[in-house]
Amino acid sequence: MSPRWLLLAVMAVGLVATACTERLTTPGSCPTFCPGGQAAYRDTVLTPILNGDSSVSGYVESSSLTSVLVSNGGQYDQHRAVIRFLSLGDSVTVLDTARTFTVDSATIEFGVQDRDTTVSNFVLEFYRLPSSLDSTATFATVDALMTPAALLGEMPLGPSLRSGVFHLTLTGAQLALIDFQPADSTVLQIGVRVRADQPTAARIGTPASGT
Repeated sequence: MSPRWLLLAVMAVGLVATACTERLTTPGSCPTFCPGGQAAYRDTVLTPILNGDSSVSGYVESSSLTSVLVSNGGQYDQHRAVIRFLSLGDSVTVLDTARTFTVDSATIEFGVQDRDTTVSNFVLEFYRLPSSLDSTATFATVDALMTPAALLGEMPLGPSLRSGVFHLTLTGAQLALIDFQPADSTVLQIGVRVRADQPTAARIGTPASGT
């Protein structure tokens, strides 16, 4: 190869190398490597669709709860439980015949699934609440209805009792506390509140999960 052709080849390689060299020093060479235009910011409210988000799981209907929390402050915050029973009929069927009955006692059976055993004088209070109370009621409304006149009974739990099935039985004059009024439509609704020397909590539910 002649010196002239060698010089041209070297120059060609030099031009190719120059064409492939990026500018790595700052600032960058815009708009070659930078997007054009101005950034646009928008404040958008996304309206949820009921039962339309499959990414949310683990929530159940209130009627499917197996336990509820009751507490009186502190790290547990304030929680009251409201339990609504199914409508009670005024008769029972015996040998294909509807027969009326007289109530001589009533027992409320409930399960304590877990509770804080570090506090003393732990008591669960049960109150008769109006059947008209629904999920739109506020905490203040429910708490105001838990008066001495509406108290069905109390269940003290000793420090060694962390869980188990317990019964609150009403007899005699106590039955007047759960008498149905015409407005009740034979529906019994009770509220549960916890009382103790210090802030505490318990999780209560049915003795058989899911019933």
